[in-house]
Amino acid sequence: MTEHEREGASGREGGERPTGDAARADLSARALAKADPTPREVVSAWWRRVRAAFAAWGPDWRAWRAAAAADRVRRSVRARDRVAGLPVWGWLLLATAVALGVRLYYFFVQAGIHYPDEMMQYLEPAQVRMHGFGWLPWEFNGGVRNWILPGYYGGLMELGEALGLRGYTLHSALVLHNALLTLLLVPAGYRLGRAVGRGDERLGILAAFAMAAFPPFAYFAPHTLSEVHGLLFTTWAYALWAEQVAFPDEFGRDRKAFLVGLLLGAAFLCRYTLVIFIPLVALDYNFRSRFRELGWLAVGLGVAMAVLGVVDAATWGRPFHSLIGYFQYNVLKDGSAEHGIMPRWFYWNEAFVGRLGFARWLLLGPMVLTFWRHWRMILAWVIPFAAMTAIKHKEERFLLSIWPFVLVGALSGMLVLADALRHVGEWKKRRWFGPVRHAAVACLLAAVCVWAFVGTRKLPMRWLGGVFAAQSWVGQQPDATGLLLDERQHLNGGYMIMNRNIPLLQYNATIVQHRIYNYVAVHDEKLIRTMEGKPEFRVVGQFEDVMVFRRTDGLVGGGERAGERTSGRAVER
Repeated sequence: MTEHEREGASGREGGERPTGDAARADLSARALAKADPTPREVVSAWWRRVRAAFAAWGPDWRAWRAAAAADRVRRSVRARDRVAGLPVWGWLLLATAVALGVRLYYFFVQAGIHYPDEMMQYLEPAQVRMHGFGWLPWEFNGGVRNWILPGYYGGLMELGEALGLRGYTLHSALVLHNALLTLLLVPAGYRLGRAVGRGDERLGILAAFAMAAFPPFAYFAPHTLSEVHGLLFTTWAYALWAEQVAFPDEFGRDRKAFLVGLLLGAAFLCRYTLVIFIPLVALDYNFRSRFRELGWLAVGLGVAMAVLGVVDAATWGRPFHSLIGYFQYNVLKDGSAEHGIMPRWFYWNEAFVGRLGFARWLLLGPMVLTFWRHWRMILAWVIPFAAMTAIKHKEERFLLSIWPFVLVGALSGMLVLADALRHVGEWKKRRWFGPVRHAAVACLLAAVCVWAFVGTRKLPMRWLGGVFAAQSWVGQQPDATGLLLDERQHLNGGYMIMNRNIPLLQYNATIVQHRIYNYVAVHDEKLIRTMEGKPEFRVVGQFEDVMVFRRTDGLVGGGERAGERTSGRAVER
């Protein structure tokens, strides 16, 4: 081939090359572009220099990430049988045993309530529906609550009464049921952690133990609060969503998306403010172009909303009556502010500083340092935390659903940092280095739980426990015709605890003169002295700090037991 033919061939293969004036113009354009780079080129060049300088100073992080990913895959395959010599199911059984022990501890040491809603929003309305007597709070007179959870507890109460449980004993069975129900957090935490770790069984097992031993979970578990059910629904929903993100080609994507929507919808029905957990999942499906899953998510949410519509239509007379009333009262009228306005940083001061102390940095530090690894878990709790902080009325129990994502995000960061140490120093080759790394992460989790246990003990453990026991005892007295308490109407166990259709009112100097009120239970020292000065009353019982007085004159039934006195603990478990 001649030189002319070779030039023609090269021109045909590589395109026509400019010659003469065109070539000079092309060179001038290149020189101008080189002399005046675009902002993107400036940033790219700066970033390349930073990466080169960092690579010269430290280890090859790109190679480490590739090696870590390959190691996770190998570990995931190997760990299907055993992790640290124990089968995965063995670790989960151990975590479940820990969860059971911690929850039983809080079940036995607590009495009374954490907040009046657990009685007056759920158990007392169920009592009214079942027996026709009780005290309904204003929410169920105004129609801003749905009857789903009261109906659920009503079914359990019907079952308990069929087994012979009544009053305070039935209440104990209900809170024990809730405590045992939260054992479902253990498998949810395992699946959430394993998905966040992209198949890393270590993170799944650590997350299971975090769900088992974290004291705020165990503290709130034996309480009939909507936040307990919301915690279970949101954790399971995000666990399934995380599995879809980590394993996009896994079988059953449509079914999981439907379940995610259904669980998030169920959390919304338990407490309407939990709607803040839905947008992140929907936006993630949208940005990852998972439109089929987004459709199934909408179907699951639609099923939950259909249930709400049917229940509201059957109880309030029109579909979505409670949702509309809730929106009008809390959003349009800002009615929640009437029940107390807390400082803006209440949640941070109470939940993170007050409960965790220094341990909060053991959680937040690794999470921030490895943001690139688990940003979804960070947003899963940061977004609800910010939304709840913006609401004027604040209660610590509202934050219960964010803690699983705080814990899993922190544990993920701890493991990433522990794995990074494998590529630094010569001592990484020691055989004991791997077990020590994992033991260090487990010790950090244990330290967080110990700190949280100390902080959780500041929460009320036996608030109104004596009042509950006194009500239960008075309800069992055959001669009881009325009971006066020194608490407001909603600060007692209600008719559900007393299990007796007799007048139950707050004490005042006028009404105590009415002979139908032949029992008085008070714990205020001034009222106790007042009652001791009344000759027509005698002390017949004491339950913790609550003194029970009985009328001795004009009693129905004669009053032959007026001289007897009973004392007991507030917990009849």
